[in-house]
Amino acid sequence: MAKYRAGAYKIVGDGYLHDLPLTISFSADRITGIKVKPGTKLHGLEKQAIPKVVHRILTEQTVDIDAVTGATVTSDGLVDAVTDVMDAMDAGAAPDGPAEADDQHQIESA
Repeated sequence: MAKYRAGAYKIVGDGYLHDLPLTISFSADRITGIKVKPGTKLHGLEKQAIPKVVHRILTEQTVDIDAVTGATVTSDGLVDAVTDVMDAMDAGAAPDGPAEADDQHQIESA
C-alpha cells in the first residue's frame, strides 16, 4: 500500500526573516527531494543548515529530526512544511489544496 501520494508539491515554509518557497517530492513510499526555489535569499547559517536538514529528513525518512544549532527557525520551517504536505495526504485532502494546519501554508502540485 502506498504511504504517500507520489508527486512534487510546492509549499511556502517559514525561514529566518522570510518565506522559504519549497518543492517537496515523494514517491509512493519515500520522501525523495526537498528543494528551495533557486534565487531565494538565504541569511547567515541558513546556507549551511538547509542542506543538513534536507539530508537528515531524506536519510532518516522522517520529520522527527534534530534542528541545526543556530538555525532552529529555518530547521523547524522545513520540518513543518514537509509535515504539512504529509498531513494533507493523510487527511485525504487533495495535495493542491490548503494544508490541514493552523497556518496559512498552501500546497500546490508542482
